[in-house]
Amino acid sequence: MNTYRVLTTSENILYAFAFVRPAGFAQVNENIQNYKPNLLTCEARLNGRVYPSRRYDTLSTDEGQTRVYQDLVNYMNRSSDLSSGIQLSYDEFKRNQFIVPFDFTSKPDNWAKSPLTLEVLAEPNSNDGDLLTVVVVSQKNVQIAYAGSQATITVQ
Repeated sequence: MNTYRVLTTSENILYAFAFVRPAGFAQVNENIQNYKPNLLTCEARLNGRVYPSRRYDTLSTDEGQTRVYQDLVNYMNRSSDLSSGIQLSYDEFKRNQFIVPFDFTSKPDNWAKSPLTLEVLAEPNSNDGDLLTVVVVSQKNVQIAYAGSQATITVQ
């Protein structure tokens, strides 16, 4: 199993998205970038805890792809107007927008503010030299303290 590992420093990781894209593909025009459905299994570990609790498996089948699509739709609808839709059909998702979402919003609070370790494990369907890419969405705390007219900004 190929492993993609991201080490973070005092970040509050909320979401991560994994996708496979062709190696050596240059985005030279406004056409949509292909994210290939080229994974068999995929899971993420945040400080050793596995997300989702049952890893994404059988991703080459319709059952596995439907589960990933449902989780992506849940993320996309988290604070949206449901009447406008998500503008991503299941067929388009399967064909060229295969994005695997991971939701870390239910993780335990990190009171010690120790660094978090995110590890994404993915097993490719074939070894075409494709690139596994992981995008991490995190939350940072910003504190602004004033001493007279001087502002001190601290990003944690």
